[in-house]
Amino acid sequence: MARFLGIDLGTTNSVVAYRINQTEVVTGIESNRNNGALTPSVVSQDSSGQFVVGTQAVNRIKQQPDLVVSSIKRLMGRGFADPAIQNQVSKFPYKVSQKSDGTENSIVVHLNGKEYEPEDFSAEILKQMISNAIKYQISKGITNPEIAQVVITVPAYFDDKQREATRVASLRANIAYAELLPEPTAAAISFGFKPGSDDVETLLVYDFGGGTFDSSLLTVANGDQFIESGKEGDLWLGGDDLDEKLIDLILKKVAEEEDLDDVRKMANNMPKRRSNLFWASLGQAAEKAKIDLSTQEKTRIILDDEASLQDELGMAIPINVEITRTEFEAVIKPLVNRTLELCRKTLEISEYPLDMVDKILLVGGSSQIPLVQQLMRAAFGEDKVVVHPRPMTAVAEGAAIVASGMIEKVGSVSRDYCIELIDEPRFKLIRRNEPIAGEGIKKSHTFKTQSDGQRLVHLKFYNIDDNREADNKIGEAWLILEKAYSKGTEIQVLSYLDESKGGLTISACLRNDPSQKVVANFSRGGHDEKLNQEISQLINDLNEEGDLTEYGAESVNDIAGKALLAVNTMRNDRGETQESYRMQAEAKLKELRIMASDSYGEATSLISTFEFVVQACADLLDPGQVQRLQHLKADLETALERHDQVQLEALVSKGRQEMRLLPEDIETILAYRFAVARAISINPTHGRVMAEKFSNLVMALKDKNPALANQYLQELQKDAVHYLDQQMPTVAVATGITK
Repeated sequence: MARFLGIDLGTTNSVVAYRINQTEVVTGIESNRNNGALTPSVVSQDSSGQFVVGTQAVNRIKQQPDLVVSSIKRLMGRGFADPAIQNQVSKFPYKVSQKSDGTENSIVVHLNGKEYEPEDFSAEILKQMISNAIKYQISKGITNPEIAQVVITVPAYFDDKQREATRVASLRANIAYAELLPEPTAAAISFGFKPGSDDVETLLVYDFGGGTFDSSLLTVANGDQFIESGKEGDLWLGGDDLDEKLIDLILKKVAEEEDLDDVRKMANNMPKRRSNLFWASLGQAAEKAKIDLSTQEKTRIILDDEASLQDELGMAIPINVEITRTEFEAVIKPLVNRTLELCRKTLEISEYPLDMVDKILLVGGSSQIPLVQQLMRAAFGEDKVVVHPRPMTAVAEGAAIVASGMIEKVGSVSRDYCIELIDEPRFKLIRRNEPIAGEGIKKSHTFKTQSDGQRLVHLKFYNIDDNREADNKIGEAWLILEKAYSKGTEIQVLSYLDESKGGLTISACLRNDPSQKVVANFSRGGHDEKLNQEISQLINDLNEEGDLTEYGAESVNDIAGKALLAVNTMRNDRGETQESYRMQAEAKLKELRIMASDSYGEATSLISTFEFVVQACADLLDPGQVQRLQHLKADLETALERHDQVQLEALVSKGRQEMRLLPEDIETILAYRFAVARAISINPTHGRVMAEKFSNLVMALKDKNPALANQYLQELQKDAVHYLDQQMPTVAVATGITK
């Protein structure tokens, strides 16, 4: 018999439920929390380097606190440069950094000298949850449990990158296909699933979890139809933040009782292992105190000697302080008030007055705090606020019901999805709160190329987040055209969004030639994004230098285009780099670096100059210099072929020395040659006349006829001086699009 799993992949704890004839939460597997239903979302490694999850990982905190990874959900889909990460990075007991071969939009955790992405840890938690479900069903006498469908819940306010990271984690957990479901929607389904009911009820779901806060408005019809009208949230507001406020309070009390100036500084200055153990133990104690204060008026925080504070002399400073519920409520009240503001904003954007809301449903561990319930009832009405009867398992239950296919649901878009245009930096492709049902949202927009001769189209996509100062970049992709097109050539961009399947998917093609297309595999902080950024920067640098000829621009288009074609396909669905495409991209990038270098233009000019001098002016040089120029030309060509930047710079330096040694007559001839080249670019008709005269000059030199050569020099002199004073026409490599 097929089994349908719902997984609440939480910041602090994870829960798994399944449905056959009814919904059942898996219990008794991992710990004694909530009858064993809660698996701590904690991952570590044992002595053999194997991952361990849940209680086993928590138990390793005292042994190796820096190898115990908790609250990994907060890192999913984020970059190391994210201000929210930077504000928290010193508080993580484990090492967090930018990926060594990625960009600042990447993030990794270091364990035993190896880098792991947040998706790797989430995948381990997902594997554990599936294993728990299978073991539990076998213990219930269900033989050969099969998994037909898995639904994984995510915060309603997760952005595109965070949902995509969750999808990647599910693939790394060997889940072939997992539907993503907003946590508040799952809670509403758990609460309101009553098939055959004639009732219509509007719920405002208040989901205060371990790492995030979500508020969603849903209408429930007939007990099996759930329609979402709007959502709001804060991705850095949850139980972890309440714990942090409690930790601040504990440290303040310790400072007062022990007459210390800066307890945090003292803790951070302890030996690394001791410091990590102190913070990890204090975090555990704070979480327990928070839970205790939901049912008690006071609690005491005590750390044992092994995990206690030490001064600079190594003397232990005891941590033994009492916290009252009143004190706790005072420090967390601003955060709770923030959740109330987000609830009001949800009603506002959904255009629902409060009197049209039937119930305000509280779920999540933090919703059980008495102050939360008190403030919610005071703000929205005693009769409207209800606490879910199973606030800790409701989300997993709702996910299992969805997995079984027993409901109809309509979601709503969490944020605006935008593309960057030259004439409108944030053109909205898909708007916030648009309904998502069935096959998702499909939109088609037509844009135009920026300039004549354009072959590269740089597509950049963003989410607009009202709660962040800067827009959140989803990713970028490139459409590479086979030939140059005129300005205004139409580009069709197709956008597809089904937030239950992960992130935004786009494709782009020439409107009059759909065979020239790209299907975006967005760069998301990895090595492909790093290459993408460097290619973009090199193109920008060449454009800013402003000396690209038409031929030079075409070469850049060709080389960059080949590099970008490889970059577009570097990442597979699991977010892993495919080596063959990486090697192709880096080979072309190396070529582009040479072209963008200061040495490239000079090297190609020297090659052309030396070839001309040896062929046309050898009689004006001594044999030794002729031989040196021939060797130098060959060496320069070899360095260019090998894309050897160091060798090229050294050879260019030698070439400059040889140019300074050329006789004055040859310098004059070379100046006229340069003037002819400029004339051909500026005024092709006149340039061809000058080129013929210059060709005659070269023939006269080869025929050793100085009188005739001097005559042609005089004929060219006036025109040459004119064109040497003219500005050479240049072009830029265009990459943008317009409306």
